[in-house]
Amino acid sequence: MRNIHRRTMTGRSWSTLCLICFCLVLVMSLPLQSEMTPFHCAIVNPELGTPEVVKTAFKPFFDFLTKRVGRPIVILIRDDVTTVIDELKTGLIDFGYTGVIDFLKIEAGFPIKPGITFLKNGRSDYTGCFTVLKASQDAALVDFKDKRLGFISFHKVFSGFFPEILLAEKGYPGPLESFFSQVTPYYSDVAAIRDLLEKKVDACVVSESSIKILSETSPVLTQNLHVLYRQEGLMFAPIFYREDMDPELREELIKAAFDFFSTSSGKQFMMMFKVDGITRIVASDYDTDRQRAIKLGYIPAKRKK
Repeated sequence: MRNIHRRTMTGRSWSTLCLICFCLVLVMSLPLQSEMTPFHCAIVNPELGTPEVVKTAFKPFFDFLTKRVGRPIVILIRDDVTTVIDELKTGLIDFGYTGVIDFLKIEAGFPIKPGITFLKNGRSDYTGCFTVLKASQDAALVDFKDKRLGFISFHKVFSGFFPEILLAEKGYPGPLESFFSQVTPYYSDVAAIRDLLEKKVDACVVSESSIKILSETSPVLTQNLHVLYRQEGLMFAPIFYREDMDPELREELIKAAFDFFSTSSGKQFMMMFKVDGITRIVASDYDTDRQRAIKLGYIPAKRKK
């Protein structure tokens, strides 16, 4: 009887152990499945180069976010706003990064919100300056038809909107390439100004704050410059998210982004793109640019539902 009892207890123990293991596997599998569901981030109309170059540049940032939220982030390089809107509608894209014009176009086609943007010289907006040599201070915009333009741009972050606004307001709507013979994006105000002084470009668009700083630190670079046209209150490009994103998840991503830019890798990232920080933003921060875009026909007056 003692042996039978021992065998019976052994069988019960084995059954209980199997049940416990099954439950543990079932419970543990739930968060693992969630962790393996990737986020998709669209980078729209990048000017850095090939998709491989863009992905390499952003890799440290997205690797950091992946570790924080426990889910992989897939970078999607897109050069067509319509495709991005369609992918937002199907649920493929969770968040993204692009220039102001494309952001406003996407916003007009699908509910998205700006979350953060970069700071340059401590500001999230800038005054764009169409800058020429002093010898051309009496020129008009038409005198630069078929000339060479350099402008500070990272996904049209800094000055891409302003040259297009300027052209449209002066009666030359359309892409920059339809007016200028050569359009060169720069990622450094100093590099653009130096090329202007060396006559490698005929005009450049840089931020007013950068000109002011250069006039104090390197006056030799600015003493032969003249600002022909200027435009105030231009916002930098946003990192945006879909409006229906889970609020807790959104906050987790935003907090992780702030933490990344306080690390050595984040500081190197900012140095590479000539920015000095990030800040939170809301949709109303783009009201002025939105009205400009409506006026110039970039977006409709009413957003699509």
